[in-house]
Amino acid sequence: MAGTGSACLEKVELVFREELHAIYGQLDWLPVADGEIHRFHVPGDRAGSMNGWYVLFADGIASGSFGSWKAGISHTWNSREPVNLLEVEQVRRRVEQARLQRQAEQRQRQQAAAEHVNRLWRNARRADPEHAYLVAKQVRPYSLRQHRTRLLVPLYHDGQLVNLQSIATDGGKLFQAGGQVKGSYSPLGVISADKPLYVCEGSCWS
Repeated sequence: MAGTGSACLEKVELVFREELHAIYGQLDWLPVADGEIHRFHVPGDRAGSMNGWYVLFADGIASGSFGSWKAGISHTWNSREPVNLLEVEQVRRRVEQARLQRQAEQRQRQQAAAEHVNRLWRNARRADPEHAYLVAKQVRPYSLRQHRTRLLVPLYHDGQLVNLQSIATDGGKLFQAGGQVKGSYSPLGVISADKPLYVCEGSCWS
């Protein structure tokens, strides 16, 4: 009986992995069906990043959720359709559990990223006006800072520094992995109630 149960569990994990393959391409690992959130590297993302996540349940109707923090997209999967209200409720609870786990994990990632970028920002120097990227775009550094050869663009949310976008001399741009981007902003100058406020998408050096 133990061997049969193990084989059934492996089948669930293999079928679930096929769902992941359909979205992200080939993965060389097998999902773990323990009802906990797990992170994984999404093919095509920056080396070493762990932007993918999944939660898989094997008991009852095998079901799971998965997605990418970077893309902001999530998916759900069931081994079969529920046949009664009890099974419908089981699947609903699992989807909600996965959502709460995902939110908790995201908050932890964002908090860690915010602490890192605040340290980096404090120790960075004022941006060099002769930085190759600024010269190429013919713009001033304003309040930007610089870490080694990369410009640092601060991103705020509710007045708190939550992320940094770094810009290389060749124009390559990166946000701090795991940091908040959605809903954040980068101010230029002083915001005043009696003066026009211009809202732009991206830094003016795109």
